[in-house]
Amino acid sequence: MESSIGLLSHLSTEARQVIKNYSGSLPDRSPARLGELRSETRQAIEPAVTSIIEQNNFTIEKTTTQQIPCLHIQPSKVKVAWKILYGFGGGYVTGSPFEDLTIAAPISVATGAIMIIPHYRQAPENPWPTPVDDGFLVYQELSKECFAMVGESAGGNLGLALMHRAKSSGTPFPKAIALLSPWCDLNKSGYGLVDNDGRDPVLTKQHLDFAAKCYGKENNLAKSVCFYYWLSKLFFG
Repeated sequence: MESSIGLLSHLSTEARQVIKNYSGSLPDRSPARLGELRSETRQAIEPAVTSIIEQNNFTIEKTTTQQIPCLHIQPSKVKVAWKILYGFGGGYVTGSPFEDLTIAAPISVATGAIMIIPHYRQAPENPWPTPVDDGFLVYQELSKECFAMVGESAGGNLGLALMHRAKSSGTPFPKAIALLSPWCDLNKSGYGLVDNDGRDPVLTKQHLDFAAKCYGKENNLAKSVCFYYWLSKLFFG
């Protein structure tokens, strides 16, 4: 890890310190221990989520939209009439609306917008297109009024997939969309994935390979979940 610090000198001081202090080993990501991984991931993030809940002025409530379970975030001061549809990360195999509160809740508070986070079903139990199907049911409901969309990691990929489906069905687009470190290339075609493997303290090529295989199953990833495919369809038909 030390040898990579110099290569990451363009990062903020805080980010470099996190990487420098990281001494843990990344967990094995395999179907056999996926249940353990999900539990460990939630336990690891829970203190940070608790801290966010204590620091921010908002309430959370479990709701249902079109039979899809959602987490509803409402800031104490709702400043805008539009809502935000949020897609949580985790490679489509881990994560939950609760675990992404560290990102989602501050956005809701800062914008003054109510945020809806669908708890889409996950792979490998529910591979593509199930998460998109779940997300689109909520998308359709929010699209009846002005809304925005935010997606983090796999949630960024989900955002693009939802927009593609919206275009195909004639459903209105969000007025704005923000993709936070979106998982763009599920085909893993970039050289950087191999060249930088081992430098990231959170993600490895093994994890991305595992998640993409679980999510895509036997489907053609280029047509089902790839960022470049969605962009070409969104802008060029």
